[in-house]
Formats: sequence, C-alpha cells, structure tokens
Amino acid sequence: MRHWMRSVAAVALLITAAACGGAGGPGGPGTGDPGNGDPGNGGPSAVTSVTVTPGTGTLAVGDTLLLSATVEPAGASQAVDWSTSSTAVATVDANGVVTGVGPATVTITATSVADASVSGSATLEVECVTYDALNLPTFIVEDTTVPRGCHELVGTKRVTDGATLTFESPAVVRAASDSTGIRVQVGALETLGTDSTPIRFTAPTASPGSWHGFVVSEDGDATFSHTTIEYAGTYSNAFHLFSVNSGIRVQRRGTLTLDTVTIRATQAEAARRGAGLFIEREASVTMLGENRFVENQGPGVAVTASQLHMLSPDGDYGGAAADNGDNVVLVNDDDTSAPPVVAGTRTWPALNVPYRVARSAVIDGSGTVVTIEPGARFEFAEDAGIRVRSDATLRAIGGPSADERIVFTGVDASAGAWPGLHINTDNPTNELRFTEIAFAGQNSLSFNPVGGGGIATSVRVGDGVGSGAGGGQAATLTFVDNVVRQSAGSGIRLEHPDTVITPDVDDLAAENTFDSATIADDDIDDVR
Repeated sequence: MRHWMRSVAAVALLITAAACGGAGGPGGPGTGDPGNGDPGNGGPSAVTSVTVTPGTGTLAVGDTLLLSATVEPAGASQAVDWSTSSTAVATVDANGVVTGVGPATVTITATSVADASVSGSATLEVECVTYDALNLPTFIVEDTTVPRGCHELVGTKRVTDGATLTFESPAVVRAASDSTGIRVQVGALETLGTDSTPIRFTAPTASPGSWHGFVVSEDGDATFSHTTIEYAGTYSNAFHLFSVNSGIRVQRRGTLTLDTVTIRATQAEAARRGAGLFIEREASVTMLGENRFVENQGPGVAVTASQLHMLSPDGDYGGAAADNGDNVVLVNDDDTSAPPVVAGTRTWPALNVPYRVARSAVIDGSGTVVTIEPGARFEFAEDAGIRVRSDATLRAIGGPSADERIVFTGVDASAGAWPGLHINTDNPTNELRFTEIAFAGQNSLSFNPVGGGGIATSVRVGDGVGSGAGGGQAATLTFVDNVVRQSAGSGIRLEHPDTVITPDVDDLAAENTFDSATIADDDIDDVR
C-alpha cells in the first residue's frame, strides 16, 4: 500500500511541474533535455567541438598509442565513440587505444555520444619498424598470397607454371639486397592496393639500384594497383636477360596493368638504356588512373613507337615538379634490331614531357591511322624521323595556341639535326595542321635514300624516284597553318607527278609560315 501511494504522489508531482513550466517540462526558460545536450536546470551543455590529442603522430605496426578526446564546453557530456577509417591499418578500442595493423595512413575519429554531428579526429602514420622474412620459394608454381604487413623479400623469385602471386594491402615489401627481384613468366602477379591502403616495394637504403625490380615476360601478366616501386634498377644479366635495368620491364608478350602506380628513383645506366618503366616490342600495357614516373635517373618511360598509344595522358612522366634524369619518354630504343612498325588505329597522346625518338617511327599498312593529339612534342635524334607508307594515314592536327601546336623538332637545336617527315602514301586523309617543324633537313641516306645520296628537306611528300618509268609513289597531304623553320634543306618537297597537295602549291606559302631566313634551300621545292 505504501509503494502504491508513493507512485501516485510521484505522478502528481510530475503533472504539477509540467503545468508550471518547471524542469523537464515542455516550456519556459527552465526547460532542459539532458539527452539532447540542452543546458537546462541540471542538464549538460550543448556540445560544440571534440578535440583528439595528439592530432597527428606515428605508430609502428603492432604497437599501441593512447588517444584522448576533449569535448567542449567543459559542462558537456565527455562521452565519445571511437572509430577508425580502416581496420586494415589500425584498430581503436572504446578507451581510445589505437593498435597499428598495416603500414599506411589512418584517421581515428572520436564522435560525441550526446551529439553525433560533432566529432574530432587524429591522423596517424602506421609504419614498418621490423620486417617479417617472406619465405617464398625461388620458383612459385602454386597460387600464393602475401598478407598485409611488413615483409622482407630475399633473392630472386619467378612466378611461373600458371601460378598467381598476390600481395594484400596495406604492405611494405623491402628487398633484402641488390640481388632481389621478381620475374613473372607464364604466371601472374597482382597487388591489391587501394587509395587508403597502398603497397610499397622498397629497399633498406634510399638509393637507386638497391634491388632488381620486376620483369614481366613470356605470357606473364602483372597488375599493380595503388603501388609504389622505388630504388630498383640494379642490373643482372641472369635476371634481366638483356642489357636493360628498370623498375618494371615488360617484354616478350608480357601484359602489364598499372592503376595509380608510382615508379620512382630507378637506376638507369646510359649504356643499358634504363628507365622507370621499360616497354618492349610484343608487350602490352594498360594504364588506369594517374600513374607517376618520377625522380628516376634516366627517363620515366621507354617504349617503341608501336606502343605510344598505350601511354595515358593523365600520367606524370617527369617535368619540373619531379625531374627524371631525362625528362622525356624515350621512343624506339628497345634493342639493336629495326623498330617495329606502327599498325592499326592509334592515338599518340600529348604528355607533360616530350617524346624523344631515337630511331625512325614507321607508320605502315592499309587501314592504319595514327592521330597525334594537340600539344604533343617530338624530339628526334640524328637519322630519326617519321615515315608514313603503304596506304597508312597520319593525322597531326594541333590548335592555334602555342600549347596546342604539335611540335616536331630535333634533339639538337640546329638545322639538319634530324631528317624530317616523309609522307609516302596517297591516302586522302593525311593531314598536318597547326604543327611546327623545326631543325630538320638532315641529308640522311638511311631515312631518305635516293641512289647513292639522300634528300634534305623538312617535309617530303611522295617519292619521285623512278616515277618516269612508272615507279615511285604518289602521296596526298593537306598542309595548312604549319610553321617550318631552321631547315638544312627545303621546307617542303613535292615529288611524283600524281602527288596531290592541299592547298594547291601556289597557295602553300600563304596558308603556312615558312621562315625563309632559316631555311637553307627553297621554302617549297616542287619537283613533280
């Protein structure tokens, strides 16, 4: 009976308080709701901020770090919920104790329990201090997965017999010595990095040439995602098979996919034609995202002309922000044999560095169309040019601004530094527009052979040799809004009676700019 009476009294008290607008009631200046953080009579203050201390820091994999959270104002509830941006990088318990799990950057957040819209965070770098020995066989012939964490790779490994080697993220894989490397040959390799959980292959010392790197060859397939490869490029004939050192070398029907990959600080001995990424004939490369080839001793990328279309315009190939030893993409320097011809429908993109063409690019084959994007720049070595033949098509159409022009020039800034362009096909879609052709006109027997000599011109259209006897080759070209300068021969040379030039030869000078003062012979040499 007493218990029932107390309950009735309590209900009566609550009703009276509500009617008077007292504590806990719906109106009046004395209202307050502790659950919402309203500063009523006896209730906590509204939460305005949460600060996590320390706000930044480093943490070794496997170690712990205690974070604290301060909720403002001081009268607000201090209760917070802790969370992590990635449990693969670090975990956090209810007391703010963080445990490092994998090497990457992580954000730890404290969220107010009283007001979930208010939170604070700390950014931590989880680092490798010690490394577990990665006990892989020399020949990997079964599917193998390397877990996230800190690993040391010893010796040279070969993935073969159809096996797949997978690296989980986040991870740092450190090469034990300069004899360490991975070769993918009739097998596959994949790195499962992400934007928040990347993978890094590195060396104990921050020095180019501290380990071999990767070779993908002979039907091998490799996919690198959100991965950094650094300090590679030490040379070994047993590992590389030929005299090339690089971070990744893909050759002999090897297939490579790069998705947001950085190749940096690779050793590149000039005698071995090294590069951050070396793409050889018969290899296939797909580039996704923004790949970076920076701080390498040689060029960021070396490739044949038949594979220029594989390069992504979104990549960073060097430049002022992160110089390579040679801030170019090296073209046609893969070996001593003749470069492969360019065939098929291809687009050569404009990059943030020039293409440096070591040997001539030959565009060949019926149905072949090569389109050069506005802003592309090509620098040619001695005896190297572009030759278009066998009903193929070259379309180099830039734009009117300096940044949009397509530039063909010499490695050396002197007249006659390279032979020039030879359009030797009568396909009516050949077109040069808004281009600049400079320092050409080398009398190169290997590029423009005519009897026992050569022809010195910046642009050669058609082949008149033997045309009187039904030989030679007529060509068709649209040539408008171009600049021709610093030629050791003529500006443009028209050969073969059936060669067609647009506009007509009488209007060529008006439709283009020939810097006559720097052109050794005639601006327009019409010998048709």
